[in-house]
Amino acid sequence: FWWRAAMHRNANFSDDASASFLWTRHTLLVLVAVLGYLLYAALFDDTPYTREENIKRGVGAAVFMFLVMGVTQFNDGPFTRPHPAVWRLVFAASVLYWLFIVFLIFQSPDDGRQYMRFLDPTLGVKPPEQHYAEDCRLYIPGAANPYANLYHKMDRFVIAHAVGWFFKTLIVRDFWLCHCISVLFELCEYTFERQLPNFAECWWDHWVLDALGCNAIGIYLGLKVCSMLEMKEYKWQSFWKIKTAKGKLRRAMYQFTPYYWAHFSWVPLRSLQHFIVSVLAVALMVTCEVLAFFVKDVLWVPAKSDLNIYRLILLAAAAAVSGREVHDFGHDAQCKRLGQQTWVLLFISASEIILCYKYGAHIDSELDPFWRHFWIAFAVALVLFTLVYFVLVPAISPRKKQAVRIKSGEDVSEGSDTGDISADSVSLGDSTSPTPVFDKKDQ
Repeated sequence: FWWRAAMHRNANFSDDASASFLWTRHTLLVLVAVLGYLLYAALFDDTPYTREENIKRGVGAAVFMFLVMGVTQFNDGPFTRPHPAVWRLVFAASVLYWLFIVFLIFQSPDDGRQYMRFLDPTLGVKPPEQHYAEDCRLYIPGAANPYANLYHKMDRFVIAHAVGWFFKTLIVRDFWLCHCISVLFELCEYTFERQLPNFAECWWDHWVLDALGCNAIGIYLGLKVCSMLEMKEYKWQSFWKIKTAKGKLRRAMYQFTPYYWAHFSWVPLRSLQHFIVSVLAVALMVTCEVLAFFVKDVLWVPAKSDLNIYRLILLAAAAAVSGREVHDFGHDAQCKRLGQQTWVLLFISASEIILCYKYGAHIDSELDPFWRHFWIAFAVALVLFTLVYFVLVPAISPRKKQAVRIKSGEDVSEGSDTGDISADSVSLGDSTSPTPVFDKKDQ
């Protein structure tokens, strides 16, 4: 990939590791192992199974074979740690999840919800609705605990909000975009209160506990970690070149840290392309967050179900790759198309919207008039701003166009390309943790 060359030209990065047995795909070995398993299951496994058990075994084997094919045959993405096969597995699993959503679209709502019982036998029953805005008083005079309403809000979801936004910040890596996503999601909760009762929260729950509390804390900590990782030096040594056992152990532990850390520079006002890509990235993030609640509602999956956690982990890993792909597509001239993981996420989001529309006959389709007018005005304002800032202003005054470019940090020298970033200035890498630097005694 083109970004590998740019990464190796960075002074803070070096890698003298050589290819080893663990870094090759071994497609022939995997093929022999898979065929051997199929031969054993078909010819030598005489265990009597019921029809339902055979269906589960067959579906499980088909899923396993698809994931094996994905790990061995799909293209690598931008991440390499702890191993490229892990991210190929994430891509294959996201494709499989998308196909499952497509399968549910072709079922009736009742049948689709009953099929969910194959994943969790406790499903198939509509869970009770949760309400969070029944009493919004911060202080209750005369009560045994006057701050009971605030106390009851301090549940596991408070920590989940902060931790979730910490990892979202590691994906987006931008202060303003993270807070923009945070505020837009709170506005979406207001918008869909009529459709999803658990979106109805007290005003102080929306803006104090969430936007200014848990979300802001997670964003702050995430940006601090991003800043720390950007300043690290990434000097990688081959595992086999390290002589001591302690050094080998440290090198094995560092395998689960980033191979390199890329600095994201979204700068939406730099150009029309940067602005559109930034807006689409924010829209995709907010849409994925809102769909998590709608999909859970239409499929009758309770909030405590482990399926919510599995879906969250899968789509979070896919979003980490997609965030890198979207940033590179919008801000690096050498990246000519969106990455494969981003396309799959787009297909998943579109398919989930169709699924919610089909399965959501019980959901009120009418938005509150205020919020309907609000989002129309918001869309009109966004379009007008785009036309004025990126079309009318540069057309009226070339000097204003140059001022806009200087304000956004672009090189305005003669002959410079307004939209390109040279490969030497692009920091490209992986995502999550510190850098290994080994002492001479470890070698």
